[in-house]
Amino acid sequence: ETEPAEWRCSRLCPVPAGAAIVRDVRVLHGGTPNLTPKTRYLPSIEYVSAGLRATKRKDMFPQRRGLPRALYEKLSPEVQELCGEIVADEGDSAQVQFHRK
Repeated sequence: ETEPAEWRCSRLCPVPAGAAIVRDVRVLHGGTPNLTPKTRYLPSIEYVSAGLRATKRKDMFPQRRGLPRALYEKLSPEVQELCGEIVADEGDSAQVQFHRK
């Protein structure tokens, strides 16, 4: 499927550094291609409902423990409580993955 040339250069949501984009992953997403040599990053935080979490689906839970312990230790106790299931074990390095097309 090819996109019209004007779509490839479009910027639907230019935001300042530090801004957040909140989106529902159930919505189809068609991002624009990166036509520059610079890597673009889109950090992602995923939330699920307590009901879905309670299902303990093997294909979704437990989550990969990707939060480095050193970073976890800097979080407030309230945030640590929310992130306890994803903090890497002592001595384990959290694996960060980058994918290039």
